[in-house]
Amino acid sequence: MAAAVPRLDLDDPLDELAAPPLLPWLLALESVVEQADPTLQERRALRVVDALIQRPEAPLELIPRARTVIPHLLALLRRPDCALPALAEQVGRDLVLTAEVMRAARSAALGTSGGPPPDLQQALARLGVVGLNAAIARVVLRPMFESEGDGLFARSGPRLWEHAEAKAQHCRALAAAGGVDAFDAYLAGLMHNSGWTVALRALDRSGLFDEPPPAVSPRLSAAFSRALQPRCDALFGRVAASWQVTPSLTAVATSAAAPGGLAASDLPLAALLRRADALASRMVAGSPAAGAA
Repeated sequence: MAAAVPRLDLDDPLDELAAPPLLPWLLALESVVEQADPTLQERRALRVVDALIQRPEAPLELIPRARTVIPHLLALLRRPDCALPALAEQVGRDLVLTAEVMRAARSAALGTSGGPPPDLQQALARLGVVGLNAAIARVVLRPMFESEGDGLFARSGPRLWEHAEAKAQHCRALAAAGGVDAFDAYLAGLMHNSGWTVALRALDRSGLFDEPPPAVSPRLSAAFSRALQPRCDALFGRVAASWQVTPSLTAVATSAAAPGGLAASDLPLAALLRRADALASRMVAGSPAAGAA
């Protein structure tokens, strides 16, 4: 379950660089080696990632189930407008989506005078279009962060999804102040970590970290963690731009893949995504308990 989003002071300046590096938390490392430069092994790993960024085509083969997940997402999001009974019938054909809609509607009922919705139709009425689309996105996109085994991606997948959900919630909370569509913001937050998925799966395939994880993970340097993060932004840009889910998301993805990346983009959604990413990292990776997980 994603962590609750705290109250945000939108006028409070945020230095994204103050957010802790994400990689140590993703791999549940208690510490990293503090040194100025990545190790030789880590420099080789960065070259693997750089080669992916520079490829003419997006590295979609490194996104689990992307060939089925993304068309499914597009089909559901582009559904024709219809009355609640017809929409409830359509959603009800997917048991996993139905369960997520009911869960989201129950969460929306907390703190209000209304009780949990008695049926799917009332749940949809409570969620509205943005709430339903968010539920669809969570259900459809989550398989892209699931894996088995003991590689870097398999070990980080659950935490990647936890961070993505927290980031998506921050994006939605910040959308109005940033003049951005709430669902576009939510979807950008949910999909942003796809760059980490690509990078970690590529490193697993490279064999550079094939030693037993306890022997490898503690040797990762802070310099490597910091160097990998903007590269993951660029990989997100490559894959998300190719999906063309919404025009706004495609534009921010294109800017992420351009020289300078998200940090150089003047798009409102890019600024919002940078801020939400830092807030989510502070939330999950900046707490005292996070590093000891």
